[in-house]
Amino acid sequence: GEPVIVTELDSEGGWAHVVAPWQLSPKDDRGYPGWVPLAHLAPLTPGSQVGGPEPVLAVETAAASGAPVHPAVGEARAHAGLPYLWSGLTPLGFDCSGLVLHTWRRLGVVVARDAYAQADFATPVALDDVQPGDLYFFARPGARIHHVGIVVEQGRMIHASETGGALVEEDLSAERLETLVAAGRLPMP
Repeated sequence: GEPVIVTELDSEGGWAHVVAPWQLSPKDDRGYPGWVPLAHLAPLTPGSQVGGPEPVLAVETAAASGAPVHPAVGEARAHAGLPYLWSGLTPLGFDCSGLVLHTWRRLGVVVARDAYAQADFATPVALDDVQPGDLYFFARPGARIHHVGIVVEQGRMIHASETGGALVEEDLSAERLETLVAAGRLPMP
């Protein structure tokens, strides 16, 4: 349900190479590139609207203590329990960076699609200075960032967990702490 720029057609194979301008990427200045089935594309006509209505969700705005909840944390929590879906970025299922992209999009901010690109896009924050709504980034030694989670509080995040198979809120495990390499802050509207 978002616009794309078609850059190449493989009509025999039934695929189109596209660029998605609502998903920032260092791979292409115009947006996130990739292949989609031709059957998933529809022409835009003048005056038409892109996408459909977003589902209405109950978004948490205050904690039990009465303290306000960061808008990104509240938005992400609204999807708790949804399945992990590789490359997913809709309420049908998310991967880690898809959750971040969808959360900030719902808040009116366009961010990068992949975890490593989100780290490049974010303003760095010291790991001991994170605040709710910041991002934790994870990488194995010598490798680029492969995972991202939204900080709920120091040492706790909400993320799409491949190993857990769902969107979960949890404390950072010893295994996660071993690969925690950075934190960052994305713009807010």
